[in-house]
Amino acid sequence: MTNTAPLGIQAADLLPDIVGSRLTIIGAGGVGGAAARLASDLGMTVAAANRSQPKLAELRAVLPSVQTHEVNAREQTSIDALLDATAPDHILLATGHVFGVASGSIDLALTMDYFGDRLEPIMAIANWIARSAKKPRSFTIVSGFIGHPIMGNLAWSAMGPAIKGLVEHLAVELGPTRVNAVAPGPIVDTPMAHAVAGSDEAVGAMTQALAAQLPIGRAVRSEDVARQILFVVGDPIATGSIRFTEGGLALAPNSLLSDLHIEDHGH
Repeated sequence: MTNTAPLGIQAADLLPDIVGSRLTIIGAGGVGGAAARLASDLGMTVAAANRSQPKLAELRAVLPSVQTHEVNAREQTSIDALLDATAPDHILLATGHVFGVASGSIDLALTMDYFGDRLEPIMAIANWIARSAKKPRSFTIVSGFIGHPIMGNLAWSAMGPAIKGLVEHLAVELGPTRVNAVAPGPIVDTPMAHAVAGSDEAVGAMTQALAAQLPIGRAVRSEDVARQILFVVGDPIATGSIRFTEGGLALAPNSLLSDLHIEDHGH
């Protein structure tokens, strides 16, 4: 006889570190915004920070309860002020942009600036955690794709493995703070996707190509990544891990990866 009675499982049962806790999100774009909405639905108090106001205003329009702050994530004093003010139990870093560059045409200054844009916020947050009172909290980073190299995109291909190394090191160094990364492939419903693709039609074509060749049969969306972020944030024993949210992109034909190369860069 099948037991059809409801299990009565609540978010607090599955994700014990989430309900009633404080989450500070740095980066209020597509993934950061989706994570803010889901976190609020799960009973977290959410603060969101961004380098400029437009994305914060968009987030407030759909999530009036969110606390918003301007931050320069590459400046230690700005990060310190934000985290001192919000006193987070959990920190999500969802900043950065995709930058396309191929060997032979590397602009050293722009490429080093891209690396700084991705890595300096991690270092600044790590500094704040190390100087704060030791307590169980989490620090989750939205990394770049970690898998096959994306031809023609040297900087982007290098960033994911670099963040993986940092996550593993910081998980040991910053304990009991848990440090993890969530590694998406192309996400088709974010401002970054439109900035890189250049038009709605190009985003549609990319969505169709991914749906045709990814094992899951569809493209990845920001809500998919947000769901995995909240799972790792709420898992009290997860640290030093990389959670993949790329729909099997690493298993897809190499031709798909070549077709997804990035000629431009977007924020």
